[in-house]
Amino acid sequence: MTVDWIQRQRQKKSSNAITVDSKAALLAIANKHTTQPLTVATRLKTIELWNSISITFHWVKGHAGLKGNERADYLDKIAASYNTTIAYDAIPINRGKQMLEEYYIKTWEATYINSANASHTKLFIPPSSTDSPFPSGPNSFSHNS
Repeated sequence: MTVDWIQRQRQKKSSNAITVDSKAALLAIANKHTTQPLTVATRLKTIELWNSISITFHWVKGHAGLKGNERADYLDKIAASYNTTIAYDAIPINRGKQMLEEYYIKTWEATYINSANASHTKLFIPPSSTDSPFPSGPNSFSHNS
């Protein structure tokens, strides 16, 4: 991580500029509510270093022939080719909600399918499936303009 390298070089420079070709990455680092572990680590390390070192982030256009950026992209590809595993101990809230929704829909469907009750209803409203004519999910019947 660049901020770790900056920390190791602390004695050599008192101000540092980090150029990034991803606006999404810059916005994520600036967002204090982010839960992505690598982004959180970068943000916390940067805040820690700001007490003694000046660090600024700058966006540069990617794939525009900027030598430093092209070199960084090349090194990123090499690093990405290593089979490393990142342990994520947090997930975004939206993904957590989506997982819970999927779990409860599957649970409800299993109960509905295996229940002896509602046999007449099942004739008209089959359990949701990919081949069912009826949509499933909480917003299935909502009107989209």
